[in-house]
Amino acid sequence: MAKTKLLIIILILISKTFALTVNSAFTLGPTLHWNFGGNQKGNWNIGMEIAYWQNTVLKIPLSINAGFEYNSLLQWLVFSELQTGVVFFGASSGIIIQLPENEDIKFGYQVSAWANCFVGVDIRYRYIRNHSYLCPGIYAKLPIPISGNYSGF
Repeated sequence: MAKTKLLIIILILISKTFALTVNSAFTLGPTLHWNFGGNQKGNWNIGMEIAYWQNTVLKIPLSINAGFEYNSLLQWLVFSELQTGVVFFGASSGIIIQLPENEDIKFGYQVSAWANCFVGVDIRYRYIRNHSYLCPGIYAKLPIPISGNYSGF
């Protein structure tokens, strides 16, 4: 139990240092989601996501991300979201485009909530052309600081 508490304290200190000293950064990493709902049976999506983070004047981190996913139904999904959060959790919302094989392109939106420290979990709600989907998932993120004081990172 003591080792777990120590590990949590160390992660918080590292994360706080990163959050307080880095003004902007990219994050990049793979995603894996299970989708269910709509008129489809459940299916897996695997993808990649990149985000640009910037601390605002009020020290509120804001981000824009872009990503793509491919699922077991032979469909590509492309999305972009605005997001905000603190080190361990956050939320985002944005547009999504579904590119099904042999069908018309479908537009929609998605809302996400996430929790992480390099490896994370999230849940996405997607609404695409009159169909709702719930998509729990896991992902990994590599932070790449691009401006700020890196002395504590």
